This record gives sequence, C-alpha cells and structure tokens, in this order.
Amino acid sequence: MVRLLKGFSKEKQEEYNLTPDLFDVYSYLETYYKIQKELSKNLSYDSRMRKEHFDSKKYVKALSYMSSNNLKTIIDIQCKKDEVLTKLKENKERVADCNKQIKNIETLIKQAKIMKEHKTVYDRYKGADNSIFSKIAGASKEEYYNSHKEEIDKYIRAKSILKKLSGSEKIETKKWEKEKRELQTDINHLTFNQKFIKEEVSQINHIKYVVGEVNKDFGIDINIEIEIAYKKAIARGEKPSVKMALEEFQKQIKKEDRQKAWAKEHYKNKDHIHKETER
Repeated sequence: MVRLLKGFSKEKQEEYNLTPDLFDVYSYLETYYKIQKELSKNLSYDSRMRKEHFDSKKYVKALSYMSSNNLKTIIDIQCKKDEVLTKLKENKERVADCNKQIKNIETLIKQAKIMKEHKTVYDRYKGADNSIFSKIAGASKEEYYNSHKEEIDKYIRAKSILKKLSGSEKIETKKWEKEKRELQTDINHLTFNQKFIKEEVSQINHIKYVVGEVNKDFGIDINIEIEIAYKKAIARGEKPSVKMALEEFQKQIKKEDRQKAWAKEHYKNKDHIHKETER
C-alpha cells in the first residue's frame, strides 16, 4: 500500500494512483504558477505586476517548449535533457576540433614563412660540396653550414614540422588560408547554435526545478512518481531502462538541491566575513 501523500485525501490518493497522468509535467507547471500568483498577492502593486508578467512569460515559454518537443512526463524531460546535453557535448567537441585544425594551419603558415625566409641559404648549403678544392677555397659544405648554422637549422626544422602536419613538404599557403577561413565560419555557426542549445538546457532545468518545487510544497515523494511512471512505461512495452532514466532525474534534482544549498551557505558566509572585515 502506497502511503498517503501529504496534503491529499484518501480519495485524491486513489485518483492519483489510478490516473498518474493527472500529475504529468503540465500539471506541475500549472500548479507552480498558480502558487506563484498567490505569492505575488503579498507584494506591492508594481512588484506584483512585474512578477506576474515575468511568471507569465516563463509559463508560456515552458508550455511552448513542452508542446513543440512533445514532452509530457518526467521521463520525457529526463530523456530530452540527456539528448540535449549530448548535442551540446558534440557541438563543443566540433568547435574544439575546428580550433585544433586552425592552430595546425597557423603553424603550417608560420613554418612556410620560415622556409621561404631561409630558402636561399639552405639551397646554397645543399649545393655546396666537400671536395678537396672546396675545402682549399674555404667554401666546403661543412664550412658553409658552420657559418650559417642558425638559418639552415631553422629551415630544416620548419620543413620537418610542415611534413609532419601536412604529410608533404609542399608549401600551399593560399589553400591553408582558405581552409582556415572555412573553419572559422564553421566555428561561428557552431558557436551560434551552442547559444540556443544552452538556452534549451536552461529551459529544461527550469521545468525540472518546477517539478521539484511543487513536490516539496505538496510533500509528494518523487519515488512514488518514479514507480508509477515506470509501471506505465512497462505497460506501454517500453524497456526497463526507463527506470534508470527516472532515477537519474531524481539524482539530478537532489544534486541540484545540494549545489543550491552549498551556494547559499557559501555566499552567506562570504557576506558575513566581508561585514566582519568592514568592522
């Protein structure tokens, strides 16, 4: 027998058990913003108007997001968050990969410049010989190297880096610069998309926050929600792994609560120390 939920009659408890859809996320949103409206009555007229306007926008935005993504239940929210976080991770990885490629291209361009700068000296070094006549004339390859060691070593090192990064010793500055521009364009697009992905994560977090706050206000045990949603999922023929997603939802709510509590205490202590210092 499932224990009674705090604040609910036995009849309401039975209705809840028989009709879990009654407590879908849409119900959570509606309940939360009704609570907010009640709370706003204690504010001054101007503050109440501002709060109600702000809450109304958040409510409509949440409803729109739920509707456009066909989200209804806790598991829908959790699965959507997992999907969006994966998308965010992939987006960040693509940006990092583009930046890495740009860095390599910049290195290629730099090494190509060094090679061009010291090419004449290096070509003379390559053309020199160590014949007896060259040595007598003081123009042997070895002597030429010793007198131009820095320039020759720079050229050799630059050529080695060029081959390692591009697989060739061929200098293709125009091609590299074009690739760099294309990569930068890709980064701009990815960065633009990342902004919207982060906004989506923020929206999901807000909905999860609403669920958590309503559960706290009404003393609803999230474990009951999980069990009911799990049974519904099994009845629909879904995989048992859905329970893991639901439990993950619960863990994340608890984790976020701990983080909020820590942040609140941290800044409270910080403010206290600041005031003590002022004294």
